[in-house]
Amino acid sequence: MPKTRAADTRRQEDEEMMTEGETGARVWSAAFVGMLGLCLALCVLSTVAAAPASAPLIGAIRFEGNHVTRASVLRQQLLIRVGEPLVPSRVAASRQAIMNLGLFVRVNDRVEPLSNGRVAVIFAVKEKTYTWALPRLGRNADGDISYGGQLEFDNLFGLDQRLKLIVEQKQIAGGGTADQQSIEYSTPRLPGTAYGFSTNLTHTQQLEQIEAANGSVGEYRNQNLGLNAALTRWLYREGPNTGWSGSVGLGVSQSNYQYVSGAPDLASSGREVAISVGADYTRVALGRYGYRNGVEYGISASVGGPLIGSDYNQAATGGYYRGYQRLGGDQNLNYQLRFGLSSRSRLLGPAYTLGGAGTLRGYVRDSLEGNAYMLANVEYLHPLFGQPLLRGVLFTDVGNAWFRGDDSPWRLEPAAGLGLRWHITWLVNVNLRVDVAYAFGQHRYQAYVGSNSMF
Repeated sequence: MPKTRAADTRRQEDEEMMTEGETGARVWSAAFVGMLGLCLALCVLSTVAAAPASAPLIGAIRFEGNHVTRASVLRQQLLIRVGEPLVPSRVAASRQAIMNLGLFVRVNDRVEPLSNGRVAVIFAVKEKTYTWALPRLGRNADGDISYGGQLEFDNLFGLDQRLKLIVEQKQIAGGGTADQQSIEYSTPRLPGTAYGFSTNLTHTQQLEQIEAANGSVGEYRNQNLGLNAALTRWLYREGPNTGWSGSVGLGVSQSNYQYVSGAPDLASSGREVAISVGADYTRVALGRYGYRNGVEYGISASVGGPLIGSDYNQAATGGYYRGYQRLGGDQNLNYQLRFGLSSRSRLLGPAYTLGGAGTLRGYVRDSLEGNAYMLANVEYLHPLFGQPLLRGVLFTDVGNAWFRGDDSPWRLEPAAGLGLRWHITWLVNVNLRVDVAYAFGQHRYQAYVGSNSMF
């Protein structure tokens, strides 16, 4: 009997332990099911919020007015798909993404019912002029007198690919001549892929005057052949050309100097080869009149040396930040900050130069040089006479370039001025500009005329 009672007691304890374990398991199971149900409920609620139950399904997506641009280029930018519920906000975002390509004067959207109860989303575009020739004849913003021509294809084969050909002979302000031939190609995204590509090939023959440290001057003829190529990979294969992207590039430059007159042995021929990597972020909305709103920034690094065929060892890093802020009444505040740092020695010449129409307005072109630089540009734009295509500009530029060991490397040179902008709606990324700048550091005025935005 005692043994039987002991056995019964142990059996009862085991049953109680099993009961407790089962109870705990049931509690945890119930908790898991509850959490899972909560997650599903949140998903359903978010789906309902994004697309109400009454929202019709998209049965077709169509494009109108794209006589040159391929539908595949437009479809790549969409945030909507056939078979999904119609969400007006995603339609609007898709319309803006198509506009951001810069290929169209305007982009509109509309929704039409289909016989099967679904709807068709239609994007109607008005294309710009994609092929144009520009004679490069006259005096440019930096005082160079040029003769030649420029031919551009801004939507090659309708695939958002750009090809530019330039043939030019130039009399350089301050002395010297240059003959230049170049070809540039770029596409932000190859259709159906996450990759973009750009390259340029330039041949320049230039008569240069080189000054030695002791003041002696020699005249040399320099023939330079340069090739640059970069492959870009967007973070997302589908969707608009916005967000993060990474890039890898190769740059090759071969310079051959021939002595002409004056002081000898002031220049030597050589080849520079560099491999670069970079990361960029862009989220900029483009408006009908060329107005922009958003930010873009990036950083890059490059290295060169004998292991990759370069005659010189050098490394460099740089970065930029640009902001485009829409203000009330079609006003804009645009600003950018750029910097660079290179290990390039003074004997090889400057890695960076500032001064001129595209960097530090008012200062003599390339008069500030070094292996490091910093540059900031700010522009305030306001429509004139009620015309959104014509805007007045107030601007200021601040920057400098210096070599390691300079006495005051962080001294920044200021400039300020005013100008006009006229946006040419029927051409891709063409803004005629007139600027008048005053360089406080050099106490001089300079006027500029060009066809591209400052940034």
